Amino acid sequence: MTAVVTLRVYTGAAAGTESASQTGVALLSVDAATNDPNDHQVAKGANSYEKWLRLKIDTADSGEFSHFWIERSGVLPDGVVIKLGVTDTPSTPTSTTSTVATTTMADGRRYVFDAATLDANGDYTRYLVLQEQVAATAASGVVTQQDFSIGYSES
Repeated sequence: MTAVVTLRVYTGAAAGTESASQTGVALLSVDAATNDPNDHQVAKGANSYEKWLRLKIDTADSGEFSHFWIERSGVLPDGVVIKLGVTDTPSTPTSTTSTVATTTMADGRRYVFDAATLDANGDYTRYLVLQEQVAATAASGVVTQQDFSIGYSES
């Protein structure tokens, strides 16, 4: 049997609504699991809604998963940053400046967001929270697509 690990997005009150498995996410001006970057773009001087994410082991095998990480690659325009944070306690996603996602993601740097070992069906990582913050002085136009890689160690 092959293990299946999926990405889930959490929206709504206390990040209580779990999405189906996602293959991508978009940082949007609404609290939604949709991943169309052309819908609900973030305006200058505003923030995206926080994107609350977790990895879920849908189907376990005899292995163990640990050291879950995320990495961003791509050039952001001046005045645009992507912030990340990690928590165990869900909260309602907000478009005000996040109190969870406070670390600025650097291009090409890997961030471990959960060092736990998971090995059973239905196990979840900690919450990974992302937010796009756009300064009022940022250039107009669409932010080019960023590639977020998420991975883990398997033994």
